[in-house]
Amino acid sequence: MEQLTELRKEATNKFGRDHGYIIQCVDNYQGEENDIIILSLVRSNNPENKIGFLKTPNRVCVALSRAKLGLYVLCNMNFLASNCGLWENIRQSAVEANAIGTKFIVKCELHQTEQKIQSFEDFGILCPEGGCTIPCNTRLDCGHSCAKPCHPDDIDHEKYLCLKRCDRKCESEYKHPCKKECYEECGNCMHLVEKKLPCNHEKLDFCYLAPVDVECVEPCELLLPCGHICGEQCGEECSIVCKKMVSRQIPGCSHLVEAECSADLSSIKCNVIVEKEWPFCKHVVKTKCSSDVSTLPCP
Repeated sequence: MEQLTELRKEATNKFGRDHGYIIQCVDNYQGEENDIIILSLVRSNNPENKIGFLKTPNRVCVALSRAKLGLYVLCNMNFLASNCGLWENIRQSAVEANAIGTKFIVKCELHQTEQKIQSFEDFGILCPEGGCTIPCNTRLDCGHSCAKPCHPDDIDHEKYLCLKRCDRKCESEYKHPCKKECYEECGNCMHLVEKKLPCNHEKLDFCYLAPVDVECVEPCELLLPCGHICGEQCGEECSIVCKKMVSRQIPGCSHLVEAECSADLSSIKCNVIVEKEWPFCKHVVKTKCSSDVSTLPCP
């Protein structure tokens, strides 16, 4: 049963759930038949020389009578024959018919070549795709040739994925070659090119992008009403607030202060130290320009 489970799992992994191969143990195949039967008998050398149900004639009959065109039996024939007269008779008949050997012969239906399989590894070497080792080389719709060795399935290559480098080029003036494999959609051209934007700035960006769709990250060079350069990111609406630092005259005095061009200075207090006269006693004191000396006591 373990062999049955493993064979079913491998068939599903290799060919998918709908592979169509019938994999069954002998007891569950009574009354069934098929054109080709591959019978695997797991009984081999063991200390007790037991061959189990293979000594039972009617079960052997079931095992060997299900094929209509071809029967292939994988077994240790010498071990079976030495422990059962029935199998010795079967062995002699097979020898006389030259139908016994150590290799499993498979034939490529496309090229009529025969491969002799002696070990599990031989399948991957002699018939890796189920045919033979002759290259397929069928010309595909894309213009490339099939790179697989002979394969009896998917003759029309409807499921084949061409893994060669795509020969197509992008539609731009640069005609960049596609970087993907042939079976993949080319998609957008991701080569980087220098683009001249509507604002006259230049930027390195993806080939497929139209200049109008490229975001300019250069500073804006337009002039604001105050005469200073905008300085915001190009493409964004110019701000009415000029943030350039300039010397401004503080309202109410002649002193200057460093402030943004568009800043409201009405609330700015002048901190320049000046001499002021008290209105009552006429004494002079040094204090901030913005100070009201009438509220201060004379020292």
